[in-house]
Amino acid sequence: MKIILTLLLAFIAFPAMAAEDTTNKLRIVESKYICMVNDSVFNKEQISVPVGDKTYYGCCSMCEERLKTDESIRTAIDPVSGNPVDKAEAVIAVDSSNNVYYFESEETMRNYVFNAAQGKTTKQMPMDHSGHDMSGDSKVVMGKGVIHSVSKMNKKVNLTHEPIPALGWPEMTMDLAVADDVDLKSVAPDQEVMFHMVLGEDKVYRITEFMKPDAKMDHSKMDHGDMKHDNSDGHHGDKSHH
Repeated sequence: MKIILTLLLAFIAFPAMAAEDTTNKLRIVESKYICMVNDSVFNKEQISVPVGDKTYYGCCSMCEERLKTDESIRTAIDPVSGNPVDKAEAVIAVDSSNNVYYFESEETMRNYVFNAAQGKTTKQMPMDHSGHDMSGDSKVVMGKGVIHSVSKMNKKVNLTHEPIPALGWPEMTMDLAVADDVDLKSVAPDQEVMFHMVLGEDKVYRITEFMKPDAKMDHSKMDHGDMKHDNSDGHHGDKSHH
């Protein structure tokens, strides 16, 4: 009787386990089935909107007009690399809840799926980027994480960083570009670091400085206007964006 009951409970639990696994799976969708204003997927082709030599898609005349006139609508942020990506050139994928994701490559899409399975990212991605500082100024953003690999040739590091409230980024594993004047010999895989990032004119965040986790921060470069400090350990609190 106990064996039968155990098997019955396992059978009941199995569909729930299977359903949970599908939340981390993405399927690539052709751009013509996406409204790139509302970031929604449809089962029929949307209105094509040529802008220069690229084609975007919208679900109505209002979306068509916005795609023509608002450059920011035509750009998304790759949730893994953190780089801006043109929606007309992106690898577009949707999850089991029909949330739309824009990736700069299939590689970053695969990394996203892996990170989601490992609990390194959130189901709410793509993120709300209204809090991102994408103005191209020289404000310094601070982060902390563990390095996995270093590419001196490409001036990039792959790391898992803690949440970065100033950008609205959750904890995740991603590639980050590094400024040309940063010596990558100072960092190595499995090393825990703190770092400063600055948004370049090309709208790409680059690490401008690596520090040891226990290093004292030079706050003279930071934007102190609306940032709260925790004086006990030198870390910054959440930044108010509104």
